[in-house]
Amino acid sequence: MEICSNFNSCYGVAVVALFAVSPIIGLQSAIVSIPIINGGIVATQLMTTGAMERGFALAAALGTIVYGVQKFVCTPPASLHGLKEAEKLIAEYRKNKAEGKLDLAENTQATDAKSNGKVPFYKQHEKYFTDFVCIAIAGLFAWISQVLGGATPINYSIWALLLGATVGYIGIVPPRVLERGKASGLLSMALFASIIPSLAKVSLPDLLELGWQTLVIFAAVMAATYLFMYVLPGWKIVGSKNLAVGIAMAQLLGFPATYLVSNEIATAVAQNEEEKKIILDKIMPAYVVAGFVSVTSLSIIIAGIFVNFL
Repeated sequence: MEICSNFNSCYGVAVVALFAVSPIIGLQSAIVSIPIINGGIVATQLMTTGAMERGFALAAALGTIVYGVQKFVCTPPASLHGLKEAEKLIAEYRKNKAEGKLDLAENTQATDAKSNGKVPFYKQHEKYFTDFVCIAIAGLFAWISQVLGGATPINYSIWALLLGATVGYIGIVPPRVLERGKASGLLSMALFASIIPSLAKVSLPDLLELGWQTLVIFAAVMAATYLFMYVLPGWKIVGSKNLAVGIAMAQLLGFPATYLVSNEIATAVAQNEEEKKIILDKIMPAYVVAGFVSVTSLSIIIAGIFVNFL
């Protein structure tokens, strides 16, 4: 719950920051960038396509550039604050260990409680979920989402998210059904291809304007994040300034970058496997959950809403 509250707050900070600089970059550019700055390829595709359909070619190009740049901007602060948090955690652990105050018998029972759950439907019929069946399931729900999107004021992407979350939670279909159908790579390539046309009409003078707008966007988001999560008491949501800023940066990174950064932090600070596990148990869930939920769900919902404001 603390992590969820933190990344909801971070998303709100990004929204406020970009609306604050909208007189500088333009309202359409701000609206396009808001779901993308805390989102992934799906949010980018929704916003750039929506902007191009409404004739905002420069705003669409800006969205693509923001998506391409965000990981380069956000990886250093995510790593820096994660390292500081890990060093503090391990220093405390080593001190307690030296003083004999360590409580080690906490986590062993947590995994045992998981073995009593119900076997989901897809597990009971696993042999039927072949590659082609998984692709067909994804296609069916994509079609249903398009139909619902056309019949209601709710964007099809939000319907797809709701339907996918529902059938996944119930256990009707396997998790990561596209990966199981060996089609996620192909569809990711198709999504990338769909955002490339947004750059087709960009001229050389436009590049200077887009570069300036990109600089303003990331400067505003970073300044607002540090102000709210480090200077002001927003960090109290998770109890640590460094972890709060790290989670905020993880939202801009998304999975699998958050997983890789967490591992690098643990490897850099830990001196043995026990210390590495302590770091990963604290930092990886916070980073991965923040990035995964923001990119795969919240940003899609925000994009589905904001595309109607263009």
